[in-house]
Amino acid sequence: MIRKLLDTVGSVALALILALIVWAGATNAENPAVTQWAPVQVPIEIRNQPPGSVIVTKIESTAQVRITVPRDSWDTVRADDFVAYIDLARVPFDQSTDVPVVVQVVKKGVLLNAHKPASVTVRLEAYKSATVPVRANIVDSPPLGYVARDPVVDPTSVSVGGPAASVARVAYASVDVWLRGARESVVRSLTPTAMDKDGSPVADVTVTPTSVTVKVDLAQRANFKPSVPIRAQLVGEVAPLYWVSNITVRPTSVTLVGLPSVLEQIPGYIETEPVDISNATATVSRRVALKLPAGVTVVPESATDEAAQSVQVDVEVAPVTGGRTMKISVQTQGLGPQNSATLSPTEIDVYLSGPLVQLQGLTDKDVLASVNLVDVGPGTHRVKPTVSVPPGVEIKGMVPEAVEVQVTGPPPTPEPAPSPQPTAVPTAAASSGNG
Repeated sequence: MIRKLLDTVGSVALALILALIVWAGATNAENPAVTQWAPVQVPIEIRNQPPGSVIVTKIESTAQVRITVPRDSWDTVRADDFVAYIDLARVPFDQSTDVPVVVQVVKKGVLLNAHKPASVTVRLEAYKSATVPVRANIVDSPPLGYVARDPVVDPTSVSVGGPAASVARVAYASVDVWLRGARESVVRSLTPTAMDKDGSPVADVTVTPTSVTVKVDLAQRANFKPSVPIRAQLVGEVAPLYWVSNITVRPTSVTLVGLPSVLEQIPGYIETEPVDISNATATVSRRVALKLPAGVTVVPESATDEAAQSVQVDVEVAPVTGGRTMKISVQTQGLGPQNSATLSPTEIDVYLSGPLVQLQGLTDKDVLASVNLVDVGPGTHRVKPTVSVPPGVEIKGMVPEAVEVQVTGPPPTPEPAPSPQPTAVPTAAASSGNG
C-alpha cells in the first residue's frame, strides 16, 4: 500500500517537472533571451578615497555592461539598474595601481555577463593647499593721450589646491586685463590662472576664488587733449533741387598735443579748412587740413602716419525728393486684328515719387500706361493697366486701379440671298397641238 502511494506521488512530481520544462520552453520560444552590450553608461563611483588625497590620473567615469534579459525587457534597461564603483581603501600613495571596477545588478531578471573597463589605473598623491599673490597684467596700451595706473586687484591673493608636487610649483596667480580703447576707469571680473616662476600655467590645481576683480584707472596726460571731435567746414551751396544728405569725416576725432594753456582754449571740437560744395550734384570728396592753433599738432596713430595733420571729408549730395501726379492715357496692346476696344475711363491718375529735378522734367512720353488684351475675347472686362516709368522714379499708386474694357468682335458676314428659279414658258407648237 505504501509502495503504491509512493509510486503515485513520484509520478505526480515527475509530471509537474515535465510540465514546468514544457512551460519554460514555450515561454522562451515566445520571449527569447537577448545577450548584448546594453546601450547605457553606468557612472563609476569612487569609494573609500583616503582623506587628504587627490587622484592625479585620468580615470574612466562610466562603465559598459553586457547583459542577458528577455527580449521584451530590453528597452526598459536603464543605467540605474546597475551600480559600478572602485574601492580606493588599499591604494598606496605616489604609486600607479590597477583597481578593479566592480559592477552589481540591482534589477531582477537581468544577468550580468561582462563589463568594461574591468579595471582602471589610479595614482593617489597627498593634497596640499597654499596661498599665492595675484598679478594683473595689462595686455594692450591705453589710447593716445592717456596713461594707465597700476591695476588694483581684489582679493590680492588666492588659494591653490591639488597634488603636493603641483602646488609646490605655483608661484603666483595671473589675470590678463584688456583696456580695449577705454578712456575711463576699467573694472573687470577675471578668472586667475596658477603660474610657475617662469610664467607657465600649472595644471592639476584649483584656484579659489574662481574670479577676482581688477580695476585700472586711466589718467589724461598733461600736454595731451585726446578724442577731440572734428567738424567739417562747408562753403557754397549745392545745385538747386539738391541737398547735403550726409557728411563723413575720417577720422572722426584726433588727439592733440601742445602747451596746456593753449589746449585749454580749444573748444569741444576743431574745424577743417573750408570744403567748397558750390553747385554740387554728386558726392564731394576732399582731403583737407585741420585749423589748429599755433604750437598744437595732431598726434599720429603710428610713426609712419604722415597724413595725421589732415582728414578725409566726404559730403554726400542727393536730389531733393518729392511727388507728382500725372494724368496718363491708357493704350491697348495685343488686341485681335478684327476686334475693337472701348476703354472707360480712357485716362488714369498716376502718383509718382522721386527726385524733384527728374519729376519736373517728365512728359507723357516718359510715363506710359497700357492694358494687355492678348487672348481677351469679345465682352466686358476689368483690366489693370501696366505703368512704366524712367529709372529713379517710383510709382506710388494709380486711380482707378483697373479700367473697364468693352471688346467688340467683327460684324457677322450676311448670308447671300437665294437665286430666283427660271419659270417655264409654253411654246407655239405646243399650243397648236392642243387645239
